[in-house]
Amino acid sequence: MLRPATDKYPIERELSLGLTTRAAVDELKENHGTAALLVGRIHTLPYGLRTVPNSENGAKADLHGLPLFSTDPVQRDLAVAMATDLAGISYFAPV
Repeated sequence: MLRPATDKYPIERELSLGLTTRAAVDELKENHGTAALLVGRIHTLPYGLRTVPNSENGAKADLHGLPLFSTDPVQRDLAVAMATDLAGISYFAPV
């Protein structure tokens, strides 16, 4: 689920993806590993997710179509289904 707007941060509209393992973690304070996903596999999932190049960083892409954080059970179930399916098509990629 994407983060809603707060006093500290704007609303998240996409999930940033690194095109390399280094790019995937270069903006994080800590990480516990990375996973690789194939764009074609993402687009075959039944959620209308789409990936586009990041206009500000050529080493990144953006994943659009993820739900915003919600307490609504239907939205939470959708987010869990999406996360489960994305995890199912990913594989460990050591940094």
